[in-house]
Amino acid sequence: EPGRTIDGLEGFLLLAEPALIWAAERTAARLAPSVQSRGAPLFPAGLVEQTVLTALAPQLGAMVERTLVLEMHVARLQGGLAGDTPQARFAAFSARLREPAQRRALLAEYPVLARQLANRARQTSDAVVELLERLLEDWPELQRQFFPGNSPTALASVALGEGDTHRDGRTVAVLGFDGGQKLVYKPRSLAVDAHFQNLLAWLNGHGADPAYRQMTVLQRTGYGWIEFVERSPCRTEAEVTRFYVRQGGYLALLYVLCAGDFH
Repeated sequence: EPGRTIDGLEGFLLLAEPALIWAAERTAARLAPSVQSRGAPLFPAGLVEQTVLTALAPQLGAMVERTLVLEMHVARLQGGLAGDTPQARFAAFSARLREPAQRRALLAEYPVLARQLANRARQTSDAVVELLERLLEDWPELQRQFFPGNSPTALASVALGEGDTHRDGRTVAVLGFDGGQKLVYKPRSLAVDAHFQNLLAWLNGHGADPAYRQMTVLQRTGYGWIEFVERSPCRTEAEVTRFYVRQGGYLALLYVLCAGDFH
């Protein structure tokens, strides 16, 4: 049971507080050597731990919810909860989850849940370490390809969970930087993505009208980086027409390629 607590943590998630703290501290400690060797603070103080907590808390909260609803119902039937309203009884039950002895007793009663909480915490920690170490390693090339003449100096945010979770907690992430720039990270091969951009370039060179919008892609072994494309509304009727004409072109192209999973 750690000595620190997480400010603002409440409700059922208190049961998972030790796992959250462990994952955040483990991630920061594992990244420390890489950050120090780089010599420049690409990651502001507290960003790494906050990234882990923000990504992990919803996952652990969903994992403990059903078990704790059952436990709260049992405690109410046994007369172990003070309060005249559901809100008051929930507050009383949550207060018990702040007690280390109560948390240990619950996790001992549900050992599979305890193991799954620890496993998800480890997976998320590992995924964040892998992502940020890759960012540090690729940073010079990322500056050249994605931010020529306008390179950011520090990471501002990391939004994990921007796609389905696969392979031990890995997921697409959107990285935001101090200058407002954004970048997409994908923890899988981007060979198909890169070849598709090459195909679009070929079609544009052969008279595609309207031309296809191409995206910058940086391939790495087993992962890669893609340009972040901002959504923006059509401002004129002509832009609406062009959107649907180009959309028709994409549909025809994807049909020819026998593509799938384009929702």
